[in-house]
Amino acid sequence: MYSRTRFLELKVNLVCSNSAAANRTRLTLSIDGVDQEVLWDQASPVANYRQMCCLNVVIDLGANFNTFHTLKLRWQPTAGTSTIYGVAGEVAPKMWIRELMEEKYY
Repeated sequence: MYSRTRFLELKVNLVCSNSAAANRTRLTLSIDGVDQEVLWDQASPVANYRQMCCLNVVIDLGANFNTFHTLKLRWQPTAGTSTIYGVAGEVAPKMWIRELMEEKYY
């Protein structure tokens, strides 16, 4: 993605489950191969319980804007197997990223 502005808006809409109870699943965003802070961290109350995740996050690229970036949504279970699904009626999980005008965030 080529970013002309300093701020990006990330939207995520998905369902997550873990194969065992009490195991946590964490979602992070990787920018140019570097994981950022945890965006979502949730424990499954029972095995294979599906939990919805809807995020809307503003990302500050700092001085690293006006260039190309590789952005990846990553998930990691603490144990067991985490599976990511689309929400009802969708075939795949969704992630949107768009540029924001800087004046709104100073």
